[in-house]
Amino acid sequence: MGGSLEEEDKELELELELELELELELELELELELELELELELELELELELELELELELELELELELELELELELELELELELELELELELECESLGLGSNSNSPSPVEELLEVSSSSSSRRSLIRVMTSSPSFLGGVALGLR
Repeated sequence: MGGSLEEEDKELELELELELELELELELELELELELELELELELELELELELELELELELELELELELELELELELELELELELELELELECESLGLGSNSNSPSPVEELLEVSSSSSSRRSLIRVMTSSPSFLGGVALGLR
């Protein structure tokens, strides 16, 4: 009987060792699963960050487009003001207020552009030294 007890003890030890190995394998599998879950969470976070970056880039592009549109509007306004200035100068010349060969042109132009968020208005003031022009003309544009 002494031999069979030793064999049973060895079998029990082997079974315990197998159970311990299985438990260790299960723990390792659980750790691997947790690591995979963490990696997935990190990937999701990275995707969210990328989406946010894309949204920011789109917002910046829209802002740039708006800035360009505003610049174009300002350029158009300036062109219109210059055209009006030229028309006014031509009118002055047609009224006989043009320059003669000895003196400089009597028309001195002052272009002032004031703009605000609520309203934009441009003011062109033409001043002249000609007495027949009464010292100057102010023209307000909307």
